[in-house]
Amino acid sequence: MNGRQTESDNPMAPQTKQARRVPDKYVDLVRAFPLRPIRTEEENTEAIELLASLGRREPLEASGRDYLDVLVALVERFEEEHGPMPQVSGPAMVRCLMDGRGLTQAETAKAAGIAESAFSEMLAGKRKMTAKHIRALARFFGMSADVIIGDCE
Repeated sequence: MNGRQTESDNPMAPQTKQARRVPDKYVDLVRAFPLRPIRTEEENTEAIELLASLGRREPLEASGRDYLDVLVALVERFEEEHGPMPQVSGPAMVRCLMDGRGLTQAETAKAAGIAESAFSEMLAGKRKMTAKHIRALARFFGMSADVIIGDCE
């Protein structure tokens, strides 16, 4: 031994953690739309469009869900600071979710397990959504039933 002590040999030396490898898809998302405060309506619109496109993808990896969570928080912060958005619920919310995912009425009804004729009447406002329908749609869209009924405050 040469008598020199390296940092790794010194028990008093601070231990450095290995940098966590960030998945490439996360880096790609950050490059496409950096996670920073949203300051303008245009940036907010871009963020919402990106959220819609992410919502259309098959289940996201953990890194994609993390990105999505932070982007949602940034949009919510902007919207809280710049006035309330109009309340959207029921059929209008379901139509918005369908549009965001590029789904047809028939595809959504089938996937949620709702008869297509009943679903059509609900979207047209000719029939009320039952609790069973709301739960089925919430499960299909992967969100709380509160979002569909408009009670997400």
